[in-house]
Amino acid sequence: MIWSTAFEKLNAAACKGNVAEASAIFEHFWAGPLQPRATMVCNTVLKAYANAGDFPGAHRWVEEMQQQRVRLNTKTFGKLIESAAKAGQAELAQRWLSQYTDSADLVHSNTVLHAFARAAACEKAEAFLEQLPEKSIQPSAISYNTVIACYADRGIMDRAEECLQTMKRCGVPPTVSSYNSLIQGFARAQLVAGAVRTLAQLVEDGLAADGVTVQALVSAFTRSGDCASALHWLRVFEECGLSLGINEYNVLMNGLAKEGRLAEARQLLQSLRSRELRPDVVSLTAVAEAYNRNGDTEGAVEYLETMKAEVEVDRVFFKTVMNSCASRGDVASTRRWIQAMQQHGFNADVASSNMVLKAFARSSDLEGALSYLHSMEVRNDVSFNTAADACAKLGRLDLVVQVMDHMRSTQVLPDLITYTVALTACGNAWPVMWQEALGIFRTMQCQKLELAVVEHLAELLGLEEELHSDLRSLADKEADACTILLLLADQALASPNYAAVGKGGHNPTSRLAYRERRDVVFVHPVSAQRQAVSRLALAEDARALARGEPPLPVLAAALGREIGAAPEVSRQMVEGRLREWAFEQSAPQLQHLNQDQLAGWSELGLLEHQRPSAEGSLSFLTREEDDLELAWATKIGGPSHGFDHEGRCLLPLLCNARHRVLLVEDRQLWPHNAVGRCHLRLLHRLGPPRQPVLHLEPLMSEFRVASVPLLEFQMAVLQHAMLKAESLAVPLLLGESFDPSDPAWLPEATRHQLAVCDRSSLLPQASTRRATR
Repeated sequence: MIWSTAFEKLNAAACKGNVAEASAIFEHFWAGPLQPRATMVCNTVLKAYANAGDFPGAHRWVEEMQQQRVRLNTKTFGKLIESAAKAGQAELAQRWLSQYTDSADLVHSNTVLHAFARAAACEKAEAFLEQLPEKSIQPSAISYNTVIACYADRGIMDRAEECLQTMKRCGVPPTVSSYNSLIQGFARAQLVAGAVRTLAQLVEDGLAADGVTVQALVSAFTRSGDCASALHWLRVFEECGLSLGINEYNVLMNGLAKEGRLAEARQLLQSLRSRELRPDVVSLTAVAEAYNRNGDTEGAVEYLETMKAEVEVDRVFFKTVMNSCASRGDVASTRRWIQAMQQHGFNADVASSNMVLKAFARSSDLEGALSYLHSMEVRNDVSFNTAADACAKLGRLDLVVQVMDHMRSTQVLPDLITYTVALTACGNAWPVMWQEALGIFRTMQCQKLELAVVEHLAELLGLEEELHSDLRSLADKEADACTILLLLADQALASPNYAAVGKGGHNPTSRLAYRERRDVVFVHPVSAQRQAVSRLALAEDARALARGEPPLPVLAAALGREIGAAPEVSRQMVEGRLREWAFEQSAPQLQHLNQDQLAGWSELGLLEHQRPSAEGSLSFLTREEDDLELAWATKIGGPSHGFDHEGRCLLPLLCNARHRVLLVEDRQLWPHNAVGRCHLRLLHRLGPPRQPVLHLEPLMSEFRVASVPLLEFQMAVLQHAMLKAESLAVPLLLGESFDPSDPAWLPEATRHQLAVCDRSSLLPQASTRRATR
């Protein structure tokens, strides 16, 4: 093989991050350390490790170079630093950079900055940026833009703006990218005034807006529901001589379509012709969506016919509009689009039929879903699982079993999703079918079922086929990584955009609604926009995992980005040690407890109670929870809001060991989840000496439960809290006051009304907590 040809192939493999291929080519023509350009050849192999984010492999390769006495140069250490950075090991990359000061140039420093930004470690990125002048390195616009974008992506707009001002004070002129990052951040947060203000600063600095600027500003207005202003700004940009492309208009078109403003969407599409812009499939998809939202699917199909000479539609177009109809439970429209797809020369495959099943399921038409399943000529596992899920939501295990029998008769074996659906049916049944659930779980263990994670992840995120094999290899080694990403994607791609819709009665009124996903906020235009952004970001996370990047930093950054949590918090969540970490972080706040009190507080109590009913005395439980269950506890008791809307208020609930929730579980009354909750906080009286006080907040109950025995539940949580206070030997503070200086209230009359309960009745949950979920 000619040396130059071999090196070209080696470099191509290195650019792709294909270590195996690069190593094989290297072995074929390596002639030893004395051959010409030996350092360059070895550095190219190191480049493969760097692009793959394989820092351990890169480190071993450099050690091998040293043993072989291959000369190391600046590029060698630069690639080593890059491999650590791409692996998400920003601090490790920083240490390597500090050890090899000769190679500590601006390029390598920016590599470390990008690593901090990818991990959403904005504060660390900014601190590293501030240290560069001390190392005689002058930060560039790229350096500052990295930190600005990091803050803007996290929605921390005040720090992003301050970083821009620091950039100016240090004599580094901002670029268009600097301002675009800010405008995009303001757009995601629906802060239109901030986006306009940033545009004005861009103009004042003598810079010219580009297509990214226009799309970001228009998106800011459409996300806030002000399409008229979005159109106005498009006209302003045109009058200023900026040449706009179809992408800028498509942003507005999508905004009009999601609001169902059909006439305006069509008018805008028509106006494109006068600007010599040709509509594309994205434009046509937006107009079709506007028709669908107006209930005029037939009109959409007719309009498609008038446009087919201008726009060439593909199967993806039809799948997109079908999925939109199916998600709203519109069976008739979904079927009509299948007919239209066939009329345009595309065969109706099983995925199209599954869309109809999905529509039946979303409309809670159980009979229609089962009937349509039986009528399908071709069915796959998704078909059966979709129908089974519709049955499971109503607690119909008998029908789920029938679907599973039907699967086996058609040579389609039930998979882990099928059995998980069956377990869901057991949990949704009334009363809960504990024995049946246990039997299903044992069957799953015997069959050693494994979730087809990669296939479902690829379907959710629209991943390209070539990534599947890499993800399957990862799933074999890191099974939890793909599963965690799949679960996060399932939630993120069906979540309301709280930051846009705000709090109020339009939000889901129960925790169960987050499983049903039928409320209007789940399919609201601004929610759909957020879900689209999440899909792109999570798809990039999947690609990072496929490239071999370490799962923990990728997953931690993804979780933090989706729920608005600090990197350290999301990291602890992914590692599954949030509770232990919270106690470690809260040690100074718990220092006023003695050893017995600390041990008692670390235990999560569980207490059984009795309540009268027409069927006789029924038992229910009160139990304490201070881990991730706290996140879902906020969904009990009325229209709720999410961490992305009031994260500064809600995230501390998860991170402070002084706080926990007291749940009321009554499976006969409400089998889906806890029927009530109230917060339990360990506060302190002002000292000296500071004295601990237990504070019980008012009880909130599920809105969807028609008749809640509120008095019995209130007495139960009071009894639980009194026993907890007694076990800790601290006063109990009741009511809505948060002021620990208020007098503790423990009326003797109330104590006498409670059933006499020994302190040992408050059981730790170590052996029972999972069984009560």
